[in-house]
Amino acid sequence: MKKLLPTLFLCISFSSNSQNVDGFISQNHCLWNMSIIFEEGVLDYYDGGSALPFDINGNPIGSNWGDKIQEGNTYGLAVYGWDNLCDNVNFPTNGEEVFFAILTEDNEIVTLELSPPIYYSNNDMVTISYERISNLIPIEFNLSLGWNMVGFTGSDISNIESSMDIALGNGASTSNTFQVIKNVSGQFWSSEFSQITSFIPGEGYLMYVIGEPTSVNFQQISGYVSGIEYSLVLGWNMVAFTSNIESESNIVTSMNIALENGAGIENTFQVIKNVSGEFWSSDFSQISNFTPGEAYLMYVNGEPTSVNFQR
Repeated sequence: MKKLLPTLFLCISFSSNSQNVDGFISQNHCLWNMSIIFEEGVLDYYDGGSALPFDINGNPIGSNWGDKIQEGNTYGLAVYGWDNLCDNVNFPTNGEEVFFAILTEDNEIVTLELSPPIYYSNNDMVTISYERISNLIPIEFNLSLGWNMVGFTGSDISNIESSMDIALGNGASTSNTFQVIKNVSGQFWSSEFSQITSFIPGEGYLMYVIGEPTSVNFQQISGYVSGIEYSLVLGWNMVAFTSNIESESNIVTSMNIALENGAGIENTFQVIKNVSGEFWSSDFSQISNFTPGEAYLMYVNGEPTSVNFQR
């Protein structure tokens, strides 16, 4: 699942501690800093928000939330630390890992997962490229009138109506957009009667759109959700493709990596279909790539296992 940080991450805590940081600057000669530069466009998704560095315990190690993020621009931060001559201090010394959080325009706090991680180094400057951030681009999927097969890419089991109301790109309600939402067993949700009330991470759903076609993004607040694992059963499954647009999407390659038991796609599936009925099989294929956020009907005739497209 998405890496979360300690629960003491509250805006009021950040503000209070950050003011203390400013006081230390003028009172202590042993305070050093490290410069962090996010390359142009890297933080575009968080336009209007601001960033703050912190240590592994959730303590801020920068001066207040940074300047506002502006789409298309580079973004700089100073990370405060101490040299090896200082005693009884709470700021990082050389070699300690540094983390980063984004405060969005909607006052949501999102943590960035960096690979490789950043380690504090006095007077150093580190540039963070797009490729280094593993959760930057959330999955967005475009709906069309009629039947769609949509994957739930949220991090937790979530109420269908409330999570979909937030996810719809045009702000329309779930009841005004969908006539029915079904799982692979045929159980359904509708505005009048429901057999299912929650989405399951990694599962796919048939959704019949009667309202204005729009996009759906279950990750628009959290950013890209990593680590979604879904358990397969013998027979038909409806599975979400949970990798983002920068990840491997070839059906054979991505599925061979995703299968927990390493059995391989040909030994696990008889057929994989999209909502239009186009299919992949080991003998003949009409489709060769998965689409992020889309769901697929998959017939398991091999050993049941789990699938995780973010391994």
